[in-house]
Amino acid sequence: MIVFKDGTKVVSNSGNVIGKKRYLRGADRDSLEIIIPNTTHKEMTALFCDGAQFSITAIHKESPDSEPREVTHDQFDYVVAGDIIDKRDGTFVVYMGRKTSEEIMSEEFAAFILEQVGG
Repeated sequence: MIVFKDGTKVVSNSGNVIGKKRYLRGADRDSLEIIIPNTTHKEMTALFCDGAQFSITAIHKESPDSEPREVTHDQFDYVVAGDIIDKRDGTFVVYMGRKTSEEIMSEEFAAFILEQVGG
């Protein structure tokens, strides 16, 4: 399950989240490929936009005899929205990426300059 910071929940099997490096929005960046069934393009574009903050919650069992427990993994670094692909069966593939070090440095420098000029 994917849980957004505002509490919105999207059902997705945690096995359907793949992390790898890919070319996304003009740069090679760490990214997530998230496969989400039974949804619409409109819902996905509203949720998975630039700056979206979400966590992935999964059920894990330590061993066959142990009780299942819920584990949450914050994905707050994946804030760059990529493509949303319609698989034509109600399933969508969504790509979310991390900012590059150059993007982060540029934002920090802009914030520093703004602070220096009293903005």
